[in-house]
Order: sequence, then C-alpha cells, then structure tokens
Amino acid sequence: MGEAFRWTQAGGMAGLGFLTGGTFSQAQGVNADGTVVVGLGNATGTGGNSEAFRWTQAGGMQSVQALLAAKGVSMTGWTLLGAGSVSADGQVIVGFGIDPNGQEEGWIASLGPLRVPFLAFSAKLEIGTNSFELHSSFTLSSTARINPIAEPVTLQVGTFSTTIPPGSFRKDEDEDGFFTYQGVIDGVRLKCRQRKILTCPSMVS
Repeated sequence: MGEAFRWTQAGGMAGLGFLTGGTFSQAQGVNADGTVVVGLGNATGTGGNSEAFRWTQAGGMQSVQALLAAKGVSMTGWTLLGAGSVSADGQVIVGFGIDPNGQEEGWIASLGPLRVPFLAFSAKLEIGTNSFELHSSFTLSSTARINPIAEPVTLQVGTFSTTIPPGSFRKDEDEDGFFTYQGVIDGVRLKCRQRKILTCPSMVS
C-alpha cells in the first residue's frame, strides 16, 4: 500500500519499513541532518486508524505513543494518528490525533530530557578530603511540574554528570511531599532528597 523512504547521497533511496504488523507508512517530516523521520502508518491493534511514528537508524520505525508512554507520559484518552514535523535535533515532534474528549486536535511532544523553568535557585558545595556534598534548592514556576518517580533526575557539577533513572525515587513515609533516593550510580554513592517544590540533593564520591 506504500512505504515511507529516505534518500541519501551515499545510499540512495531506502525504505523505512512499517510499524509492527503494518502494511503502510508515509513520511511527513525529517530533522536537519536526515537522521530522524516522522510520519504515519498502520499497525496491529490500531483498529484501522493510522498511528504516528518516529524513525531512526538505530531504533527503526517506532510508535510515538509507545515512546512517550515508555518515558512515563500519561497517554490516557489520547490516540496519536500522525506526526507532521520534527525539530532540527529530532527531539520535538508535532502532529495530530484524537484527544480525551474524542476531538481531533494537534499535539506537540518532546522525547528529549525534561527541562523546567526556575523562579529561583541556590546551591552550596562542601568539599572534604575524599568526598563532597552539594546542597541545592530551587523554586519552580507556577506552570512547571516535576515527577521524580516517573522521570529521570540529572545532577551536574561542572563536567561531572549523573542521572538517577526513573522509578528510583520513593515517597518519604515520614514527611509528606518528599521523595528520597540512596544508591550507587557509576561508582558514586549518591543520596538525594527531593520535594515537589524544593530539592536538596547531596552526593558523596
């Protein structure tokens, strides 16, 4: 029924395949260097509807809805029918779908790291003989949200960066609104305590 394709000077025209069980795919947009293609296609379980896809050389053709769900985004009530365009870096996608009210509506989604605006930020770094501790606090804007249970949390000090994977934080039973993490990531013993509005992480190397 038709297959999405990509053309490169080195490799010429190459088909991009289909979603699982699909027999049709159509490209709608490509990023700046041609490494990410988005569009729509059919797949098993879509009930005859199309589904938005994102294609990369490494991952092949993947459902945008499934990619967002894997990042912890609630897709309840949404059906992403097609992707029409993608940002230059391949991380932000826009398209159309059916919203929770049953209406056709445009959508925009980011598959990159979550960034939230701060109203205020302060930090204090204490360096010991064999360790250091970073105490920081920030206040979010009124429209920003953080979900430390479902989203990764990245701590960066200079060129050093470490990310606490989604699902690592646990709700603090002693104090309402706090989340805690304690463990070892990349050989670094990390302790982090996070609140919905304020966060105070500390790290010991």
